[in-house]
Amino acid sequence: MAIPAGVRHHINRRWVSFNTTTWSTRDTQNMGVRYFPATYYIAAAEGARYQLNSTARTCNGGNQTSDDYAAYEQDPSILTGVDSLGPDGRCLTEVQIRPGSDYAHDGGRTDCESSSACTYAEEIQNFANWYSYYRKRDLTLRASLGHALDGISSLRVDTLTINFPDAGETAMRDLSVTSERSALYDELYDFVGINGATPNRVGLNAVGRQYMRTGEGAPITEACQQNFGLLFTDGFTNQPLLPSEFSWEGDDNEEAPYGDPDSSRTLGDIAMHYYKTNLRPDLTPLGAVPVSRDCDSENPSPS
Repeated sequence: MAIPAGVRHHINRRWVSFNTTTWSTRDTQNMGVRYFPATYYIAAAEGARYQLNSTARTCNGGNQTSDDYAAYEQDPSILTGVDSLGPDGRCLTEVQIRPGSDYAHDGGRTDCESSSACTYAEEIQNFANWYSYYRKRDLTLRASLGHALDGISSLRVDTLTINFPDAGETAMRDLSVTSERSALYDELYDFVGINGATPNRVGLNAVGRQYMRTGEGAPITEACQQNFGLLFTDGFTNQPLLPSEFSWEGDDNEEAPYGDPDSSRTLGDIAMHYYKTNLRPDLTPLGAVPVSRDCDSENPSPS
């Protein structure tokens, strides 16, 4: 972690500033740092000049890369002329939401009365909404699913986590039943984020196995039933080794955009494996799941 010079922090019962050099550490530290919460960043004006490691640059000049951000992240003091850099190297300008100011926008904001700017009251309300419902990954997931399922009743839905996909059998809540809809929302909104690895492939494979269950409570109950799995993740899979069950190459012989013969045991392989597998061969008649008419066209859309 690197903290720029001049930042106020609390130590020995008093607030002090870091000296003229950037402070950094790889050890665990508990430290109070003074900051203004209602702050966000927007793209800097095109053509603005800045310096990175004493090298003159131009914002949006086509010479910015993620390497610039990596260097800046390690030592923020090497940047002058703009407030910050984004992960792609883009120049950023800091905006603090304070009384007495208006906040320009491009006309796409529906929460502001004016088509060109938001008032302080409108902007601070927007920030409060983001802070309450979207500031963390698990909050964003809850809010997004809540919006997506609002008003929908013809679905049976349940969830599992990629970190503990085999913790139990999915319960499949019927959204047309008020008590079951409430139970699903309770499950979503009570969820607390998990710190751990990102086993996306194990999680997706667990979804396929759940669909193959039989007996009471099985997710698939009819031969004509359409089934879907949505994977929400915060990053790339970081599983160095995979179980032997991931030996299939489900999409190797498929045409574009599904085929990927150069990579093995990918998410695409797992998804294609379950797509081509009859998940409930005990249900008849076979082939009863309806297929979009677009699939009969010469160049069907992959969606």
